[in-house]
Amino acid sequence: MHFTSKNYEKCFFIICLVLAALLLFYNLGDRFIGPTDEAYVVERSQEIIKIGYPGDLQVSLVTLPHLYLTSLSVLVFGLNQFSIRFVSAVFGILFLVLYFVFLKENVKDRKTRIIAFLLVIFSTLFYLHARHGRYYSMLMFFSLLTIFFFIRFMKNRKNSMLPFIISSVILFYTHAEVGIYLIAGLFLFSIIERRNNIKNIFSPFILIGIFSLPLIILWLYSRQTLSPLSSVFNTGFLLLNIASGVFYLLVFFLPPAIVVLGLYLVKKNKINWRKLSTEHRLFLTIIITILVLSSLISVTGPISIRKLIVLLPLASILIAYVISQMFFARKNNAMKFLGFIILIILVFTNFINIIPLNFIRNVDLGSYATQEVTDRFLSRSLQPRYYFFDYLYEATHHYEYSSESVIKVVSQTYVKGDKIFLMSNYVPPQAFVMYLNASQENIISRNNLSELNESYRWIIIDNATTSPNANLDLYINTAKYEIFTVHNTGEQWSEFPDPVHHRFSPEQNGYILIYKKI
Repeated sequence: MHFTSKNYEKCFFIICLVLAALLLFYNLGDRFIGPTDEAYVVERSQEIIKIGYPGDLQVSLVTLPHLYLTSLSVLVFGLNQFSIRFVSAVFGILFLVLYFVFLKENVKDRKTRIIAFLLVIFSTLFYLHARHGRYYSMLMFFSLLTIFFFIRFMKNRKNSMLPFIISSVILFYTHAEVGIYLIAGLFLFSIIERRNNIKNIFSPFILIGIFSLPLIILWLYSRQTLSPLSSVFNTGFLLLNIASGVFYLLVFFLPPAIVVLGLYLVKKNKINWRKLSTEHRLFLTIIITILVLSSLISVTGPISIRKLIVLLPLASILIAYVISQMFFARKNNAMKFLGFIILIILVFTNFINIIPLNFIRNVDLGSYATQEVTDRFLSRSLQPRYYFFDYLYEATHHYEYSSESVIKVVSQTYVKGDKIFLMSNYVPPQAFVMYLNASQENIISRNNLSELNESYRWIIIDNATTSPNANLDLYINTAKYEIFTVHNTGEQWSEFPDPVHHRFSPEQNGYILIYKKI
């Protein structure tokens, strides 16, 4: 077979896809379901299997597609770590296939396509989210699918409006918040690009709104996101959300793009931004719209910004475009070399990310300068990391969580039907249900000791200064219990996709106390 450029790109895609499949599925079932959002998925999937719908319907409604598919996975593979994460990993592969098609259709330059795909295929952020048993990779897939059909609709492609409406509605039911942000960006772009022909662009957005309005109302009501809006005017809150948003959305494209543009201006080898393609203008509109809306509306802090992983493909295309322009610099080997260096740094480190964001260390965040913000974001996220190498270590090594250690201690003498009193930030009730085949009714999770009595065979309490666990003798006769200690010290890997810093040290809780009735 004659090896053409077209065949070359297909071979490149197949090799990348095989690599991604290995990195996504290797040790996928060898990670404990600890006190994370995955425990929530375990509980909801069991409810769906048992009664046909999730018990926490008001909140679950925004992630129903993922929950029902995960329930199907549990029915096929049984209740285990692999089945909880299987759907997410599969949608990670589907996203990469769609991304390849998306690039072929919407990015003319082959160098830009290849660089953009490399930035995603080696992205630690992508794998951390796609290996997590939640909706992130499904959200990435339907967000990109919606943009894909929107571009076709704007180009007046035949039979493109209906797929655009369907993918948008599914996106809303995968995650209402991101659906609102993304559709708002698309609508804004439509008005800008077709301001002389607005009537023809209204119909799909009206239909999307009609099918999604009940969900939007329920989401806003349950989250109470817009009531009140006083936090919008908190300078510290805005600075924190914008800074963490820029970091999380890995619009790592922004810092290097500014640097590279400056170099081009100095070298008088300018990029003509006025002649950006329609697709590039669309990507910028979406990124800016989502950044602004998520910073203004979302009030749950920087951790909630994880959903901005949906901007990974768009950000990767834009930075790939900038780097490819460096490669095209005629008779300028220094510029080409710099392009390679920037590409390597972006793939294997977070150096370019953290340098421009270090300024927030000295910003007064006001009421949002909490211990969690200071420890998790300011102190930990702005440390040098080696992204892809870090991920390879994380994916190929076994490590034990504190909750896993607790389960091992209890499982040695646990008898089905034992009642367990939990007052722990590290051990969720779902862990006992899943690993000990326990009944949910027998796992009581409480924030205080007032309901504690000797009917519980097991009492599990964090020995943290924030937990009122010093006077157990007031509620039970401790002489009747044997005490075990699980240490929770040293560096561990986070149990949720934490793009800024997925290692952490549990400083607050030194150990977990386990009381077993003799």
